[in-house]
Amino acid sequence: SSIYMFRMETSSEQRPTMKQRSLKCHSDSDSGKDEIYRQHRNRNNEAVERCRKRKAEQAERIKGRIEDLERQNEKLSGYIEAQKQEIIRMQKNCEELREMIAPHIINKSHGIH
Repeated sequence: SSIYMFRMETSSEQRPTMKQRSLKCHSDSDSGKDEIYRQHRNRNNEAVERCRKRKAEQAERIKGRIEDLERQNEKLSGYIEAQKQEIIRMQKNCEELREMIAPHIINKSHGIH
């Protein structure tokens, strides 16, 4: 019977206790949770990077569009200025023509040639 007891003691020493099993279970569970957490964190970090990259690209496109619009604005301002100058020239021509015609009309109405 002492041999039997010895074997029981040996086998019970080799078997993990309930507490040891519980701790192992929790540590396995925790390491699994840690891995899942790491995976989620990595995916989130990658998503943040993609978002930042998209935003940077979007900002570059907007900057390019602003530059295009500024160039167009400059060109249009040049056209507007040229049109203003043309209007002034035409107004002067019109005034000169009126001045040329006015004495003739006045003289004709008074019977003077």
